Amino acid sequence: MAAPFQQPAFASGSLPQPELAVEPVSRPVKQRRSRTAVGGLVAGLLAVGAASVFAVSSFAGSNQGGADSPEALGLAMMQSVENEDMLGLIDVMLPGERDLFRESAVDFVNEFIRLELLSPAADLSQIAGVDLDIENEAVIVRPTNVDDISNVAISGLMTATVDGEALPIGNMIDDVAAILEVPSPDRSQMSGSGSEAIDTEFTAVERDGRWYFSMMYTAAEFARQEVGLGEIPVTGLTPIGGDSPEEAVDLLFKSVIDLNLSDMIATLNPGEAEALQRYAPLFLDEAQSELTGVPLQWSLEEAEYSTTGSGNRRTVAIETLAIEGVAEGVPFSLEYRNGCAIVSADGETFDLCDAVQSVSAELDDFFADAKPIADLVDRVELALNDIGPIGITVREFDGKWYVSPIGTYVDVYLTVLRALDADEIREIVALIPPAIEWFGNEITGGMFDPGMFSEELDTIVDDALQVDGSTELEVVPDEPGTAPLEVDVPTDASECWKIVDVDAAIACFGAELELDPDSWVPVELRYPECGLSDLYWSGGYSQLSDEEFTTLLADASGCFDELVSSEQIDSFFVPWEVDVLNCFEGRNWFNEFEDAVYLERVEACFGTASSGD
Repeated sequence: MAAPFQQPAFASGSLPQPELAVEPVSRPVKQRRSRTAVGGLVAGLLAVGAASVFAVSSFAGSNQGGADSPEALGLAMMQSVENEDMLGLIDVMLPGERDLFRESAVDFVNEFIRLELLSPAADLSQIAGVDLDIENEAVIVRPTNVDDISNVAISGLMTATVDGEALPIGNMIDDVAAILEVPSPDRSQMSGSGSEAIDTEFTAVERDGRWYFSMMYTAAEFARQEVGLGEIPVTGLTPIGGDSPEEAVDLLFKSVIDLNLSDMIATLNPGEAEALQRYAPLFLDEAQSELTGVPLQWSLEEAEYSTTGSGNRRTVAIETLAIEGVAEGVPFSLEYRNGCAIVSADGETFDLCDAVQSVSAELDDFFADAKPIADLVDRVELALNDIGPIGITVREFDGKWYVSPIGTYVDVYLTVLRALDADEIREIVALIPPAIEWFGNEITGGMFDPGMFSEELDTIVDDALQVDGSTELEVVPDEPGTAPLEVDVPTDASECWKIVDVDAAIACFGAELELDPDSWVPVELRYPECGLSDLYWSGGYSQLSDEEFTTLLADASGCFDELVSSEQIDSFFVPWEVDVLNCFEGRNWFNEFEDAVYLERVEACFGTASSGD
């Protein structure tokens, strides 16, 4: 597994980087639980601290969190992993990050349990079905040029075992499989074990005599070393917080209007942006000079908010916003009121609500006879009609309010999840196959095979779970001087669609046709002598010039005319682009999507051709 700092290359000119090797130390034997487990899950548990993002609690009963040295911190992380204790991992994180990710992790797990994606037995303090062991633990500390930041490398041999039957999987997985009429995942095939060497590095930060892991400082250190930005600043930007959630948003808007990058960064929640604020002096001057050169002057004329939430986390939704300015000498204005945005510039006005209504009306006309599509859309809208407010998440930190970018991102997802319930998900899923079948029939002229949907979905599920049993299609490459392609014939043509090489796909379809002459195979592949097989399979029309495109289709037109005349195919199956070649006016239609006038003429010609006039 690649680690963020395999061999840190500190920037030239930085202080010497001594290495403190810590031999594997004896430590309390972990309390044994029932040995159930995971195979591939293991590798991600320590990678760049990704697993730590969703960890949630305290380590070894410590009330202070963290550890008393970087070495002890590395061992603490490994012991929490060995105990399958995701709650324990969170305690070794920097307090600001710990608070943010604790709440997010608990909220997500609770929602997944409520939606029956996870079973009620799901417990972040003891991951059921997973057993992890780490042997030959070692910690290497690499101090930096500042006393309060060190990079800590941890290594060892991790063995993971998974018991698929014990994993906290909710009922929803089986219910969805039943609705879609595909096999439920076989829990027994999720079981397994394996070992992998871990060798990764994270950044530790000291606060009040204790050391903490920081995901954000780890990312900042990696960027500093990769780009070669120089030594870590001793001090960073001073945070700029508001006395209220609304003032925090005002401060951010003001910094954006002023194009003041320093203030933009300073108004972010230090609990998650402390590393960015600390490292900002390394790149701030150069970045600000780029912003200063932007030909934009604007002002915030009006802003009104509504605020919801309690405690140290609030959601500030924008109700009204009015901005006026000049960009590259062109006056413009932007207004957001009553859920609609209106942009005016250079004498033209664009109303987002009008545009949405227009598109909605066009879709209503297009799908007028598409009851399955309408039913699906209506059910999704009904499920989300009670969705909570979506806005900017603001968090309190040391008595001040700051905008929380990660919190905003997380809360959008949580807001959508909270608008759903388990039965709504089942009902939505049940409406997907009919909608796909209707759409497939429209595209294929009534030849869509619903069974292909179930089979493809079954294959996707099997591949995702690494379940054995899917049909393997082996193709021997056709090289000069060798025998023709040999194909293991699948049970149906759906496997042929997965082949990348066009010649192999043609051979596969041909072999399948010998078994079932009535199978639907694209005429482009069934009759490659017409010259469209490569482009049909690769979708490479856009690579052709106007002349190449027109010549190719003209030649193909003659070929398909002969097939129709000899009654080998029905005229219905002539490729559409060949059938309407005259509509393209000698141009490659696939390269003309910006010429609106031309496209209108082509589309009008399509309509005339399809109506037979």
